[in-house]
Amino acid sequence: MNEAIQNLLTPEKLSHWIEVGTALLIIIIICLALLGVAAIAFKRLKRNTTNASSLTALSLSQSIINYTLVLLTLIAVLQAVGINASALIASVGVIGFAVSFGAQNLIRDFISGLFILFENQFVVGERVDIAGQTGRVVKMGLRTTTLESDDNALHIIPNGSITIVINFSRK
Repeated sequence: MNEAIQNLLTPEKLSHWIEVGTALLIIIIICLALLGVAAIAFKRLKRNTTNASSLTALSLSQSIINYTLVLLTLIAVLQAVGINASALIASVGVIGFAVSFGAQNLIRDFISGLFILFENQFVVGERVDIAGQTGRVVKMGLRTTTLESDDNALHIIPNGSITIVINFSRK
């Protein structure tokens, strides 16, 4: 046991782990900084936008950018640790096919979210009744829609469960 620890503490191995740790720290700091910059930029854009369709597009764009940044960071972290990310992604593709049967609700939520956006059923700021909840749409994403009811409660509704929409803001 003592010999195994001594083998891990050789100058070459310590140097390697310091390099890996530094790379991981830099990757994570860059990701957090980019997420922060994106959040600030989208906050400013939303503040200067009054068009409901534009607010919806901004909300969707922010969601896509956040997911993309986190995924790219995960790939960079895996590569920094020495895991071949391309082989892992290919393996995940095969496993993902099997898992997709268990993730049908998630996929349904994303597809329903796309249809809601493309069909322009409602946008941020409109007053709607969705899934038995009435309120103002405060956020739309690919997976969920968030309503604020009259009593200031937030209702987060998976897009896949939205079957009937009553839009009180349109005639």
